[in-house]
Amino acid sequence: MSQNDFNLANQGFPSMRSDMNSALQALASNSSGATAPTTTYPYQWWYDETTDILKVRDAANAVWIDFATFDQGAGSFTVPATSLAGLTSTVAELNYLDGASTTLAAPLLANPQNYVDPENRIINGAFDFWQRGTSSTANGYVAADRWFNGAGGGTVTMSRQAFSSGDTLGSNNPTYFLRQTVSGQTLSSQLAFTEQHIESVRSYAGQTITVLGWARRSSGAGNFTIELEQNFGTGGSPSSSATIVSPTTVTLTGSWAAFAATIAVPSITGKTLGTNGNDYLRVLFWTSAGSDRNARTNSLGIQTIGVDFWGIHIKLGVHTADATALYKQPELGPELARCQRYYFVRPTFVTTAATGVLAHVSFANAMRTTPTISGGAAGFSVQSGTASTVGADVYQTSGSVQTLKFDAEL
Repeated sequence: MSQNDFNLANQGFPSMRSDMNSALQALASNSSGATAPTTTYPYQWWYDETTDILKVRDAANAVWIDFATFDQGAGSFTVPATSLAGLTSTVAELNYLDGASTTLAAPLLANPQNYVDPENRIINGAFDFWQRGTSSTANGYVAADRWFNGAGGGTVTMSRQAFSSGDTLGSNNPTYFLRQTVSGQTLSSQLAFTEQHIESVRSYAGQTITVLGWARRSSGAGNFTIELEQNFGTGGSPSSSATIVSPTTVTLTGSWAAFAATIAVPSITGKTLGTNGNDYLRVLFWTSAGSDRNARTNSLGIQTIGVDFWGIHIKLGVHTADATALYKQPELGPELARCQRYYFVRPTFVTTAATGVLAHVSFANAMRTTPTISGGAAGFSVQSGTASTVGADVYQTSGSVQTLKFDAEL
């Protein structure tokens, strides 16, 4: 305890020296003591040794204002809740600001509602777009835009599921999520996964990234595993695919929970890319895998399971799961445009009943490469040499309305 009235009265030298030292010690120790100083001044500090609260006197010298509570054992402090009134930052966001998780730059790069995050090259990670359909058991690009349904034995279903109104994840009110269910697998060669091919194997090469999102187990038992693979494309003599043999297993429960998997992506120095421009970085989410793939899946094993995914995205550097608090669901317009670089549906390019009609279809956006073209039951043909990344001339050979699909997936 060291307190003083800070009033040096006329007195002899020894007493003056003692009074001055007492005043200086009181200043140095913030007038610490188990009880408040008897004489007080506006803006005076007092460390209450009974409660370990540092207080400051108000301007009117009427009351003490709590400034911070100290934990002397842990060497830390907390700010009173009354001092945080109106503060909307989450604990995760404050961890960025105080340096507990990463640098100050992280919250400044968070993805606001109309902004395409340059760090994140996952497309349709919020699963808003399903141009191909809303459910399928087939192997391939069959439902959610940009997401591949890896079905290798048994029944593997990719389906669109809806959040209830008012459901939130982080600060988002999401609409749909992806569910992959697996059943009927027994063999060591059988598997199930969902994946996205990120255009260009140069993506994140030589960098450390963290794959983040939310997931839960909707049925059955088990977990899922995240794995990356670099594919150097086709044409010429490209390097062989390089599987990253450091899979990360994510533990699932029946409730939505944030996850994070930090992965060091190998450099592509010395690698040869194919000449067809179809190289990519493959991000896999394994939901079942026989023993043939133990090394790639942390021995995940055959599973009967339903796994729900939402908010899949990538951030540069090392992050923990609470970094998902900064994720913002992308604005629909720009995200649809990103999807249509790889897949575009023109529902009715001709509405006449006449046959022998030639029409030009312009794509909504320039596609990644000249797409393959398919349609409904009605007949059509593509005029030789006219299909490009921006459009195609199509000849209608029957009288029905056409639904044409243009596919430029990796």
